[in-house]
Amino acid sequence: MLKIVVSSDLHLRSSYPKPEADRSTFSFKQKITRSGPFQFAAHKLLVPAYEKITSREANLKPHVGVEEFSASKLRIADSFSRTGADFAVFNGDFFDLSRTTPGRDRVRQEDVLHAGRDLIDNVGLPVLFLPGNSDGLHKDDIYETLDDLSFVNNNAWDRVKEVADTDYEPSRDDYGNFSFKIQNCLVIGLNSVPPGEFKFPDDFNYTFMEQALSSCKKNVPVLVFTHHAPFRVLPWYFQAIGEGIPAQTWLLEEGGILNHHVQKTGKPVLVTSGHCHQWLYEKGTDGISRLCNLPLSVSRGNIGVLVKADDEVIKIEKVRINQ
Repeated sequence: MLKIVVSSDLHLRSSYPKPEADRSTFSFKQKITRSGPFQFAAHKLLVPAYEKITSREANLKPHVGVEEFSASKLRIADSFSRTGADFAVFNGDFFDLSRTTPGRDRVRQEDVLHAGRDLIDNVGLPVLFLPGNSDGLHKDDIYETLDDLSFVNNNAWDRVKEVADTDYEPSRDDYGNFSFKIQNCLVIGLNSVPPGEFKFPDDFNYTFMEQALSSCKKNVPVLVFTHHAPFRVLPWYFQAIGEGIPAQTWLLEEGGILNHHVQKTGKPVLVTSGHCHQWLYEKGTDGISRLCNLPLSVSRGNIGVLVKADDEVIKIEKVRINQ
């Protein structure tokens, strides 16, 4: 049985002071959401109130400083390793860095980059990274951020390819999308930031997804990893202020690409995401399960989930930080 640890949304903060942003580059939405009154209302009033009233577990402010994180890195690494997983996927927002101005946080990235690499070097399995909107990704320097994540993961892609099934050619493109087949399961990772944050077309990754599925000549389960959920997790009033808006909704459309795969093959599909910082797990009647993961959090003892998949069944269980 294939085992994958799935984690997301650590939001690792640098110890360096945050520089002033160039507000002349802000969109109208950014000028509103980054104003003092808005930040106070959102983080001091709305977030605590919502966490108290919601029926689903949430951790809307999981951010952790690099010093606290470094003190717990061995416990975190051991928690990953003890799952016995074949590899791990980090579904975005490992860092908490600016994406409003290109290159603004280059200096601040130095300590979080090395703290992240130090963690991964202590994890006894490959960890694939997908970018999130808080990883310093900007539409004008996408590739620089992908290079940063590649540095942190320490050749995880090459390590995964070595154990991938040989009847499917692993694929990875310039935007960080990837696909490979392992233990008769098809694994697909999609960079949701361009459509989710930069107003690229919502079907930006459709061609990659289509080719990933069509290149698989066997009927197999499919595991899809992405940062932004392609389904609604947070209530309407969060989306009204630009938070938790679904992206790549074509993934779950009735009669769409994944629905067609289930109907054609009879095999299950799991779509996993992060971004919304709230737990949601639903087994769809259409054969497609939907998961929004809780953040990796030292203070709350959460790693993420362990996905277990074989030819017929996909199961999940929560993973905690070892005490």
